Amino acid sequence: MHFEVHHIQRVLLLAAAVTSVQVPDPSFSLSNERTSIERTYELTKYLEHQLREIKDTYLSYLGPPFSDPDFSPPRPNSTALSLPSAATRLELWRGLENRARLAQNQRAYSVLLGAVRELARSTLCPYLQSSLLHFSTGLDGLLGSISGLMNTLGYALPPAGIEAQYPRRGKGGDGEATGRRPAPLMSQGLYKTGAGMGA
Repeated sequence: MHFEVHHIQRVLLLAAAVTSVQVPDPSFSLSNERTSIERTYELTKYLEHQLREIKDTYLSYLGPPFSDPDFSPPRPNSTALSLPSAATRLELWRGLENRARLAQNQRAYSVLLGAVRELARSTLCPYLQSSLLHFSTGLDGLLGSISGLMNTLGYALPPAGIEAQYPRRGKGGDGEATGRRPAPLMSQGLYKTGAGMGA
């Protein structure tokens, strides 16, 4: 899944960067556009590195069999379970206007940011939580960069994304911020011993 998210991120951002420069706008500053696109690209490359770090940490946290080098996750039966596609067909993506493409970018990263924050709140592993929170900070910056590019182009920003459903980590911890204790991804006993994961 992490590889799929990484691939989708690169496709979305590179497509947005390539097509955004084609917008004719006399009042638009080319230097500001170039700076916004460069910042967005740099953040994307940085998040690519963070995804690799989080993948290794998360698999280690889950323990065997997930952390085994030759582990291959089972694939669902397509007749029993229908999974939605995580990507837009290339011809449809190219047919979108710049405004719609950037809005889709922001919406997709908003969903990803909400999921990463929720995972950070629910994990019992301090190192994994720190990595996820660091990653969410980068995603937040990337969303800000996309919003800045849309503002520069004179585009209206879409409604607040799904990440608004997940509060930021407060000084008193996530439990205080939400009024409830987050559910662990796995029990502390399994985390310490890895027992029961080999089946």
